[in-house]
Amino acid sequence: KQVATLVPVALELAKAYMGKCQYSKHRYHCFDNLAKMYATVSGGGLFLAEEEVLAYQDASARFLRHYDALARHSLAVASGIGKFQWSQTPKFHYQEHIAEDAAFISPAVCSCYTGENMVGKVTSLAQACLAGLPAFRVPSTVCLKYQVAKHLHLAALKQ
Repeated sequence: KQVATLVPVALELAKAYMGKCQYSKHRYHCFDNLAKMYATVSGGGLFLAEEEVLAYQDASARFLRHYDALARHSLAVASGIGKFQWSQTPKFHYQEHIAEDAAFISPAVCSCYTGENMVGKVTSLAQACLAGLPAFRVPSTVCLKYQVAKHLHLAALKQ
């Protein structure tokens, strides 16, 4: 969510510094399509309308194509831009699946960082359960409290 406020700024910078070279054009189109993706899901609903799904998927595909072009350019020996400036990670690949899943659930309510996010939440929850509990009861208590919290979270999304 914090990145959504940074993307329009990056887009304006890419526009201001867009030259005639392919690199700067790809950079501009990368941020332009990223901004379109964020704008499409900004309504905050659990589901997207059909036209929103198509707009999101189109912007996502274009974003990935331009990002791929930037990654290839930055790996070129003669580019002089930096070998790993636009590296592609597994999270880059997840965007393909997020766009496909947009037909079923809004990308604004799901995340490719759920594993990292969940580890932090469960760690905090486990620390809260440690006080006064014997060690053998901590796992079942953590699981029960997480289950209740997840139920409340999903119930709130339905409303």
